[in-house]
Amino acid sequence: MAFFKNNFWGEKNAGFDVLYHNMKHGQLAAKELAEFVRESRDHFRCQPLTVGKRRLLGSRRVNVNVALCKRPVKLILGYYRAAIEETYSKSMNKLAKMASNGSTLGTFAPMWDVFRVSSDKLALCHLELMRKMNSLINDINKYGEEQVKVHRKTKEEVVTTLESVQTLQVQNGQLQKSRENYHGKCTDADRLRREGAPQKELEKAEMKSKKAAESFSSCVEKYNRVGGDFEQKMCESAQKFQELEEAHLRQMKQLIKAYSHSIEDTHVQVGQVHEEFKQNVENIGIENLIKKFAEQKGTGTERPAPVGFEEFSSSQVPEGKKSRSKAFRIPGLGKRDKEPDSTDTAVTEATNSPQVDDEGFVIRADVGLNDILPCDSTVVVRYLKLQRHYGK
Repeated sequence: MAFFKNNFWGEKNAGFDVLYHNMKHGQLAAKELAEFVRESRDHFRCQPLTVGKRRLLGSRRVNVNVALCKRPVKLILGYYRAAIEETYSKSMNKLAKMASNGSTLGTFAPMWDVFRVSSDKLALCHLELMRKMNSLINDINKYGEEQVKVHRKTKEEVVTTLESVQTLQVQNGQLQKSRENYHGKCTDADRLRREGAPQKELEKAEMKSKKAAESFSSCVEKYNRVGGDFEQKMCESAQKFQELEEAHLRQMKQLIKAYSHSIEDTHVQVGQVHEEFKQNVENIGIENLIKKFAEQKGTGTERPAPVGFEEFSSSQVPEGKKSRSKAFRIPGLGKRDKEPDSTDTAVTEATNSPQVDDEGFVIRADVGLNDILPCDSTVVVRYLKLQRHYGK
């Protein structure tokens, strides 16, 4: 439908000016859209996080407390994700503000509301994800505190195993020394037998080897006894450590699931926002935009009517224009009084020509007040001015 052709007429014929400036507003709309997309591109880039002097991601920096470096990695990653979502939410708010400040001129103006609504909803989605990340961080902190208590309690329970380990290590050292001593004594006795040493020396060497064998046998028995005790306690401690680790892994998986579900929910919401944005753009058709502009900025629907030739008729002239009232005139100052006829002027100049003396000066005639007609006040005034001028 020809909305422009039917809605931009009117008495003042201003429709052409409105349509021309609307065409020029298209350049402004294109420029603002380019700025909006450029800002969106910058915010979609990977924004890095910095902990202390370590930069982890991208080309921008997000301030994170240096104390996080002392935290577990899982907790640091939670802080990173929350910081990223907070930054992204602020970026979406900035885009929404840009859309709100978009030009209200031209046919493209209603589209900025679609951008603003979409950016506001995206900002809320990422803000909600940031809150979920902060809540998850609190849960991880609580779990970390619980771990400290469990580890302290477990340490007290398995301290006997630690003592058994230390005892077994000491006994193992003694066993090695006793074995070396026994082997050394036996080697000396065999050497004396081969060399044919005296019987007394041989008996003495055999006696030492026998004592070394008894000592070694005692160390073996003690080591086996300590080893058995260590094995029993180690089995109990190992079972306890496995149970703790299984519980730890279950809890960690639950935290990871919560993390994954939070991101998944946000991604679903973001997808819904984008789908809604796309649908809104499709629903606002070109014809609707042009129709709305024509309704808001239209100058009128009445086209200029044709004008025919009209014959002049004296009957159409108002009576007031036929008779002209006589203008008020001051006696003596009218045009007729100031401009006498040419014949009268010639006679007057001939009769009233001034007399000149020998030196070339004009001889002033003596004129008295009685020579002037008393009825003409204007002439009297001129006479008095002449007297003042000549000093009489």
